[in-house]
Amino acid sequence: MASPRSKPRRAAPSTPTHPSPAMGGYAGTGSPPAPAGGASVDWALYALVLLLALAPALGVPSEEVVQDTLKSAIVALGTLAAAVCFFWQRRHRDTPLSWHASLLFPMLLCAYAALSMAWSHTYLAAGETVRWFILGLLMWLGLQLFSLERLPRLAWAIHLGVSVASVWTALQFWFELGWFPQGPNPASTFVNRNFFAELAVCAWPFSLWALSRVRSSSTRTLMVASLAFNATALFMTGTRSALTAFLLMACVLPVALYRWRAEWGQGGWSRRAVALFAGGGLALFLALASLPTGNAKVAAESGAGASALQRSLSRVASVTQPSEYSEGSFSVRVLMWHSALRAIADRPLTGVGAGAWEVHIPLYQPPGTQIETDYYVHNEFLQLLAEYGLVGWLAAAVLLGGLARAAWLTWLVGESPLPEVRQELPLRLVALSSLGALMLVSQAGFPWRMACTGAMLALGLGLLAASDGRLARVGWRQPARWWLQPQAGVLTPRMALGAALVALAALGLGGWVTRQAMAAESRLVQSVKLAMWMARLPNPKDPRLAEDRAEILRLVREGVAINPHYRKLTPMVADELATMGDWNNAIWIWESVAQSRPYVPVLLLNIARANLRLKQLDEAQLYFERARRLQPQSVSVHGTEVMLLAEQGRLDDAARVLRQYLAAGEHPLEMVNGAYELGQRLGQWDLALQGMQLRLKYFPEYQADSWYKLGRIYSQPGPTQDEAQAVQAYRQAWAAVPPAQQPLLRAQVPQPYRDRLP
Repeated sequence: MASPRSKPRRAAPSTPTHPSPAMGGYAGTGSPPAPAGGASVDWALYALVLLLALAPALGVPSEEVVQDTLKSAIVALGTLAAAVCFFWQRRHRDTPLSWHASLLFPMLLCAYAALSMAWSHTYLAAGETVRWFILGLLMWLGLQLFSLERLPRLAWAIHLGVSVASVWTALQFWFELGWFPQGPNPASTFVNRNFFAELAVCAWPFSLWALSRVRSSSTRTLMVASLAFNATALFMTGTRSALTAFLLMACVLPVALYRWRAEWGQGGWSRRAVALFAGGGLALFLALASLPTGNAKVAAESGAGASALQRSLSRVASVTQPSEYSEGSFSVRVLMWHSALRAIADRPLTGVGAGAWEVHIPLYQPPGTQIETDYYVHNEFLQLLAEYGLVGWLAAAVLLGGLARAAWLTWLVGESPLPEVRQELPLRLVALSSLGALMLVSQAGFPWRMACTGAMLALGLGLLAASDGRLARVGWRQPARWWLQPQAGVLTPRMALGAALVALAALGLGGWVTRQAMAAESRLVQSVKLAMWMARLPNPKDPRLAEDRAEILRLVREGVAINPHYRKLTPMVADELATMGDWNNAIWIWESVAQSRPYVPVLLLNIARANLRLKQLDEAQLYFERARRLQPQSVSVHGTEVMLLAEQGRLDDAARVLRQYLAAGEHPLEMVNGAYELGQRLGQWDLALQGMQLRLKYFPEYQADSWYKLGRIYSQPGPTQDEAQAVQAYRQAWAAVPPAQQPLLRAQVPQPYRDRLP
């Protein structure tokens, strides 16, 4: 094997040594700029450019549609539109097509996801099939389209999209802009700030490359300012994985840029210009990153007056704190990773099914867990192996092996004396840097499943594949044909027309699916908001609210009819209905979710308890047994067991079981309340006393009521009767109750003790 500095094999004399249209100087397939019928514009490329610019920049100014639903629609429909344009413009003549082994990565996963629809969760597997098909199509289009001449447009589109998203981030951080509903602030047009940060760090190399190709001094100034601004927005999020990736990139990229400065800057940057603009950009970044936040949520999280720089440094420093691994978000991720490892060990060959981790993960969670820790593993590779089994291992090997080979080949490109080879270096460095950042943030998040970062994954792989094709065409280090085939086949006019029509039909279907998804989310969100409003009214059962109750049920029925698998929103409606005592409607909503997620104990227990309220003991027993088989050590399972025994009239058994659980250290609110109620009903005042003492200890927010009930216990004839203790308990209740409610408390205290109150 030749060493990295050995001289590469030169092309045969008959092989051109400079890129030309015939040799792929314009496209991965060797297509010239005018691909069909004399057309001067390749609209497929412009569809991709529009996709990359709009997806991060646009958001939904309403809670009725989740932000990533819009972004997924932009990426999916944009990719399908690009495919329509690609095939349509090539319907008049034969067009050579390329193949690259890295396409096996999305192809394997897409095929497995389609097959797993037959035996795993059909809906979620179908979603995974579509996701990998879209990403695979985007990567394939990149292999066919991406040329050196076209790449600056892609880089500028990525930079533009992230810059607009950064503006939204800064406005949220400094001025608490509330246009885009989101979770943790500032998240730009995303639902979570981590999603924006992951995209921002992956886009950084493209922005840097776009800057390197600018020749005008004024444009360079604006570009440097925008880079400093985008970096500030990234620091505003405080996302540790993205910040770590950015800091590593800041250490590695300058070395690579200096090592290959001639190829990167195209000779247009002097050392003085580099120093001037780098210094100015750093100064602007430090100035912007030192401005304090005006967002109350961020200030409450990071401290009043916290700046982006302070926030990011404190967040990165938090990884050194022991509490982060016992109580912080990292401890939660560790629980999910362990659950995923147990799933991998249990099903190493088949996996649990594409997209089905969130369905099966309750089976692999620690004993006593009654609700899913999260819907994703927060580690893309662990989730890949848990869901896809052996196919996941193969796909991961293709991805990581391909990236390692691309990095090695890039080093050799940088050492080559051939100018037609060395011109590939900047593009390859950009793609590898972006993909490297993506691989790092994939260890603590799920960026492959997010629309924008998923598109960056496909884009980066497509760029490297297209570069490999161009290198092969100039005869440099010809790879094995199974790995890369620059002339893998020919797209005939008839095939192009047929493919264009199929892509057009897929585009129409994608539009309909998007409309249905948004309609389902809109109805479910409206029903959740209306139910939450009604549940907080003083009298939610007021007959005057009948129309509002009917509207809640209409919206949730329509939403569930469109999508009966929406785990994140649908149960929220049932929870609010349960607080209003509407047990029948709460049951059918919980049951609709339990049919899709049959292993979540909390759903099964909710249904069991609702049936207990309705005296439907057989149904309650059925769901209770299902929950107990899943998590026999769950405190909520034990509490439901006591309730079920009591409703069945087995009060002595209920009291005996309850005493065992209390002795074992289980003190949830429902159990200590149950101890008081059972103790009263059975005349076991020691049990009632234990229940109130525990509630007073662990639930101080109920101290007024707890002291009052302790006074009742101490004043009852029997072994617990103690006049002094009763007086003290009533006086403590008097001191804890608000002054406005003291007359009511006085009226409820028995007469012998009433006169002894203050």
